[in-house]
Amino acid sequence: MANVTALAPKYQKLLIVCGSLCALVLLLGGLRSWHSQNYCQLKLQENCIGLEYARTPEERALGLGGRDRLPSNRGMLFVLEGTEPGCFWMKDTKVNLDIIWMDAQKQITKIEPDLSPDSYPQKFCSEKPSSYVLEVAGGVAAASQIQTGQQLNF
Repeated sequence: MANVTALAPKYQKLLIVCGSLCALVLLLGGLRSWHSQNYCQLKLQENCIGLEYARTPEERALGLGGRDRLPSNRGMLFVLEGTEPGCFWMKDTKVNLDIIWMDAQKQITKIEPDLSPDSYPQKFCSEKPSSYVLEVAGGVAAASQIQTGQQLNF
Protein backbone atom coordinates (compact mmCIF):
# COMPACT_ATOMS: atom_id res chain seq x y z
CA MET A 1 0.00 0.00 0.00
CA ALA A 2 2.88 2.37 0.76
CA ASN A 3 4.21 2.00 -2.80
CA VAL A 4 0.86 3.06 -4.32
CA THR A 5 0.72 6.23 -2.20
CA ALA A 6 4.30 7.08 -3.14
CA LEU A 7 3.39 6.89 -6.83
CA ALA A 8 0.23 9.02 -6.44
CA PRO A 9 1.93 12.44 -7.04
CA LYS A 10 3.42 11.13 -10.31
CA TYR A 11 0.03 9.87 -11.44
CA GLN A 12 -1.56 13.18 -10.47
CA LYS A 13 0.79 15.02 -12.81
CA LEU A 14 0.05 12.50 -15.55
CA LEU A 15 -3.69 12.90 -15.00
CA ILE A 16 -3.37 16.69 -15.12
CA VAL A 17 -1.42 16.50 -18.39
CA CYS A 18 -3.90 14.00 -19.90
CA GLY A 19 -6.84 16.09 -18.72
CA SER A 20 -5.31 19.23 -20.23
CA LEU A 21 -4.73 17.47 -23.55
CA CYS A 22 -8.33 16.22 -23.59
CA ALA A 23 -9.60 19.73 -22.88
CA LEU A 24 -7.43 21.10 -25.71
CA VAL A 25 -8.78 18.49 -28.13
CA LEU A 26 -12.35 19.38 -27.17
CA LEU A 27 -11.63 23.09 -27.55
CA LEU A 28 -10.07 22.61 -30.98
CA GLY A 29 -13.01 20.48 -32.02
CA GLY A 30 -15.35 23.27 -30.97
CA LEU A 31 -13.31 25.83 -32.88
CA ARG A 32 -13.32 23.59 -35.93
CA SER A 33 -17.10 23.34 -35.67
CA TRP A 34 -17.36 27.16 -35.35
CA HIS A 35 -15.00 27.55 -38.28
CA SER A 36 -17.07 25.30 -40.50
CA GLN A 37 -20.28 27.15 -39.57
CA ASN A 38 -18.89 30.64 -40.25
CA TYR A 39 -16.81 29.90 -43.31
CA CYS A 40 -17.50 28.48 -46.72
CA GLN A 41 -15.46 27.80 -49.79
CA LEU A 42 -15.67 29.36 -53.24
CA LYS A 43 -13.82 27.95 -56.22
CA LEU A 44 -12.72 30.49 -58.83
CA GLN A 45 -10.76 28.97 -61.69
CA GLU A 46 -7.95 27.09 -59.92
CA ASN A 47 -8.22 29.16 -56.74
CA CYS A 48 -10.13 28.09 -53.65
CA ILE A 49 -11.21 31.07 -51.58
CA GLY A 50 -12.18 30.73 -47.92
CA LEU A 51 -15.12 33.01 -47.16
CA GLU A 52 -16.22 34.36 -43.82
CA TYR A 53 -19.98 34.82 -43.47
CA ALA A 54 -21.34 38.22 -42.51
CA ARG A 55 -24.91 37.38 -41.55
CA THR A 56 -25.85 39.83 -38.80
CA PRO A 57 -26.21 43.61 -39.19
CA GLU A 58 -23.17 44.07 -36.91
CA GLU A 59 -21.02 41.70 -38.98
CA ARG A 60 -22.17 43.40 -42.19
CA ALA A 61 -21.39 46.85 -40.78
CA LEU A 62 -17.86 45.81 -39.79
CA GLY A 63 -17.17 43.80 -42.94
CA LEU A 64 -13.47 43.65 -43.76
CA GLY A 65 -12.79 47.00 -42.11
CA GLY A 66 -9.72 47.34 -39.93
CA ARG A 67 -7.73 44.52 -41.53
CA ASP A 68 -4.20 45.38 -42.56
CA ARG A 69 -4.13 42.81 -45.34
CA LEU A 70 -6.37 40.38 -47.17
CA PRO A 71 -4.78 37.37 -48.86
CA SER A 72 -6.04 36.58 -52.35
CA ASN A 73 -7.45 33.28 -51.05
CA ARG A 74 -9.72 34.91 -48.45
CA GLY A 75 -12.86 37.00 -48.60
CA MET A 76 -16.20 37.76 -46.99
CA LEU A 77 -19.69 36.74 -48.03
CA PHE A 78 -22.56 39.02 -47.07
CA VAL A 79 -25.95 37.33 -46.89
CA LEU A 80 -28.65 39.93 -47.53
CA GLU A 81 -32.42 39.84 -47.46
CA GLY A 82 -32.67 39.67 -51.26
CA THR A 83 -34.88 42.73 -51.43
CA GLU A 84 -32.21 45.34 -50.92
CA PRO A 85 -29.80 46.60 -53.57
CA GLY A 86 -26.87 46.17 -51.19
CA CYS A 87 -24.82 49.32 -50.77
CA PHE A 88 -21.24 49.15 -49.54
CA TRP A 89 -18.51 51.62 -48.73
CA MET A 90 -14.84 51.39 -47.84
CA LYS A 91 -15.14 52.81 -44.30
CA ASP A 92 -12.19 51.71 -42.13
CA THR A 93 -11.01 49.44 -44.95
CA LYS A 94 -7.24 49.39 -45.43
CA VAL A 95 -6.94 47.22 -48.56
CA ASN A 96 -8.29 47.38 -52.10
CA LEU A 97 -11.34 45.18 -52.66
CA ASP A 98 -13.42 43.73 -55.47
CA ILE A 99 -17.12 43.82 -54.58
CA ILE A 100 -19.35 41.32 -56.38
CA TRP A 101 -23.17 41.38 -56.13
CA MET A 102 -25.30 38.27 -56.77
CA ASP A 103 -28.99 37.47 -56.93
CA ALA A 104 -30.77 34.61 -55.13
CA GLN A 105 -29.48 32.12 -57.72
CA LYS A 106 -25.91 33.28 -57.04
CA GLN A 107 -25.69 34.84 -60.47
CA ILE A 108 -23.39 37.86 -60.62
CA THR A 109 -25.33 41.06 -61.28
CA LYS A 110 -22.54 43.61 -60.75
CA ILE A 111 -18.79 43.82 -60.12
CA GLU A 112 -16.93 46.84 -58.73
CA PRO A 113 -13.25 46.02 -59.27
CA ASP A 114 -10.24 47.10 -57.25
CA LEU A 115 -11.92 49.69 -55.03
CA SER A 116 -9.51 51.83 -53.05
CA PRO A 117 -9.91 52.68 -49.35
CA ASP A 118 -9.55 56.30 -50.51
CA SER A 119 -12.98 56.07 -52.15
CA TYR A 120 -14.69 56.45 -48.73
CA PRO A 121 -17.31 57.94 -48.16
CA GLN A 122 -18.56 57.05 -51.66
CA LYS A 123 -21.13 54.23 -51.66
CA PHE A 124 -21.21 51.41 -54.19
CA CYS A 125 -24.65 49.89 -54.81
CA SER A 126 -26.21 47.35 -57.09
CA GLU A 127 -29.12 48.53 -59.17
CA LYS A 128 -30.87 45.19 -58.58
CA PRO A 129 -31.93 43.48 -55.36
CA SER A 130 -29.12 41.29 -54.03
CA SER A 131 -29.10 38.16 -51.93
CA TYR A 132 -25.32 37.84 -51.70
CA VAL A 133 -22.36 40.18 -51.90
CA LEU A 134 -18.81 38.95 -52.04
CA GLU A 135 -15.75 40.98 -51.07
CA VAL A 136 -12.37 39.68 -52.13
CA ALA A 137 -8.92 41.22 -52.48
CA GLY A 138 -8.65 43.80 -55.23
CA GLY A 139 -7.79 42.18 -58.55
CA VAL A 140 -9.10 38.69 -57.74
CA ALA A 141 -12.18 39.11 -59.97
CA ALA A 142 -10.06 40.05 -62.99
CA ALA A 143 -7.42 37.39 -62.29
CA SER A 144 -10.15 34.76 -62.00
CA GLN A 145 -11.91 36.05 -65.13
CA ILE A 146 -15.28 36.31 -63.43
CA GLN A 147 -17.95 38.31 -65.22
CA THR A 148 -21.46 39.65 -64.82
CA GLY A 149 -23.98 36.90 -65.57
CA GLN A 150 -21.72 34.12 -64.31
CA GLN A 151 -23.06 31.90 -61.53
CA LEU A 152 -20.88 31.22 -58.50
CA ASN A 153 -21.03 28.12 -56.34
CA PHE A 154 -20.23 28.28 -52.66
